[in-house]
Amino acid sequence: MKKKLFLSTILLYICFLVYGENSDVFGKTFELIEQEKYYSAIQYLYTEDPDNEDLDLVILKSKIFRNYFGQSLNHVMWGLKDLENDENLDEVRTGSGELNMYMFDTVEILTPFLDDNRFKVLHELGLYYHSVIMGYGNSLNESFGDVSELSRKNLSECFDNNFYDDESLTVLGTYYFQDQNMKMAEELFRKALDLNGNNPAANFNYGFILYRNGLLEEAVKYVRVAAEGYLYRNLSIDAYSFAGFLYHAIENYKDALLMFDIALEANPMDYRAYPSYIDSLIKTGDLDKAKERTLHFMMIEPANSYVGNQLIPIYKDNGQIDLIVSILEDCIVQNSNNDETLANFYFQKGNVGLLYNKDKGLEDLLKAKEYFLKFSDRNHPAVKAINGYFEN
Repeated sequence: MKKKLFLSTILLYICFLVYGENSDVFGKTFELIEQEKYYSAIQYLYTEDPDNEDLDLVILKSKIFRNYFGQSLNHVMWGLKDLENDENLDEVRTGSGELNMYMFDTVEILTPFLDDNRFKVLHELGLYYHSVIMGYGNSLNESFGDVSELSRKNLSECFDNNFYDDESLTVLGTYYFQDQNMKMAEELFRKALDLNGNNPAANFNYGFILYRNGLLEEAVKYVRVAAEGYLYRNLSIDAYSFAGFLYHAIENYKDALLMFDIALEANPMDYRAYPSYIDSLIKTGDLDKAKERTLHFMMIEPANSYVGNQLIPIYKDNGQIDLIVSILEDCIVQNSNNDETLANFYFQKGNVGLLYNKDKGLEDLLKAKEYFLKFSDRNHPAVKAINGYFEN
């Protein structure tokens, strides 16, 4: 619902401030976009403007292509479809289904309108160039030159002449952010939110600036709006994970878990989320789930020590040494036929053991060394570390 609310706000804003006399056509197009019928929306616009002669409708076509494409070939050939129930654009973009293809060279089509409608054209071209950067980097077409500079130059000229919307303000703010001009970036993100408080990118970026300024309780409000409003899965997942981190930092563990559960269900490989997520579970007393999730995370890449190195200190700081030892013992049992994973888990268990039972810790480290030497040699960093324990 919130994702569609964002669409409604931005599209109605464009309708009344940009399209004017085409409001009926725009209204019908908006209904189709609201229903996620992107192919039907473009088909309808081409029935109204088959030869790309109406600038307002050309700009609307451009916005649909760059925002709702299922597939793009160099951002001049676009594939669209009407989404099925519960289907999303990320699935379309990563899948292999059939799409309806259109040739729409935004620069070539918009440029002839430039003399008579300078700011309208520069504004859309600036946003188009930014979408090129997001999809292909800064060197898609040599004839463009520096695409990021083109985008920035176009949008800056429009802004200086009071021609902007929340999308262009957000993009322009991103460029200032990249330049480390935080004052100007914050001003532009705030201005974008004044125009459209549901803009996900503006919310996320503004929230990130608040986070940098140490205003975590304010920051998380904006980041959560972004998470719930992003159309695209990868952006939404990152925002949910960041919101979880912020809630954890302000000791709101209940909402932190809510955010992390959403993020990790979609992307269980987001190692950045593990420490704050597990700490939130322990802090709320859900030790059974903390054990279950830690075991799950460790088994994703059982020979990789990174997860254990991140999570073991969490258990130590919360006085849960026995619990992490139990988890490591389960990992050893489940990997009894793999030398690399056994070496990893015995090494981690040995290091934990040194904290509470030195003899047991050294015993586990000797087992780890035994397994390391089955697939490596004495120059392995872990073997050297183990030898160091015994030398000292």
